[in-house]
Amino acid sequence: MIEKKFTKKGFALLYSILLMSAILFIGVILMNIITKQLIFSTFYRGSETSYYYIANSLINCLNNKPAAFFETSFDLEGNPTDISPKNPSLITCYGQNFNVNMTNNPDGTYTFSSADNTDIIVGSESYKVDFQLTLNIDCLKGSFGLPSTGCDGSSLELTKKNSFTIIATGYNLPSSQSSNPRLVKRSIVSVF
Repeated sequence: MIEKKFTKKGFALLYSILLMSAILFIGVILMNIITKQLIFSTFYRGSETSYYYIANSLINCLNNKPAAFFETSFDLEGNPTDISPKNPSLITCYGQNFNVNMTNNPDGTYTFSSADNTDIIVGSESYKVDFQLTLNIDCLKGSFGLPSTGCDGSSLELTKKNSFTIIATGYNLPSSQSSNPRLVKRSIVSVF
């Protein structure tokens, strides 16, 4: 009788293919994780740029220019007699010009906002910026000692509680790339 011997040929090849598949699978997973981490770090850097540099710089500039948005009338003795809004069609911050639009709101406040697609240049990069400044004339008159209804301290709306409410918004990309999915927008609110 002839005996058949079973040989175990080909198992080394099977084990090596399985081992290489597992190593390749782990490598693909690690590459996916690293790619996502790089994207997240880019978002953080864009957020930092839009918040700390762009929006914060614009807030600092507008905080130093409140008189550009109203006119004060004085009597012969130098006492203020009236305050009225003034529309500066152009504001300069850090050597760059911003076109300004003025809106008279039904609640007696005035809103000054930057024109659409305004970019600020920092170094060689261009970044989109927006601002909205709300002027409450009654509140401002009260701070000058003029007859007015004053500020509404019980209101939850910042524009009714303060003379000036500024919202500055910075973006990490220029206005030409506003549809980019990696656009980061950060806003800062300043009141006084």
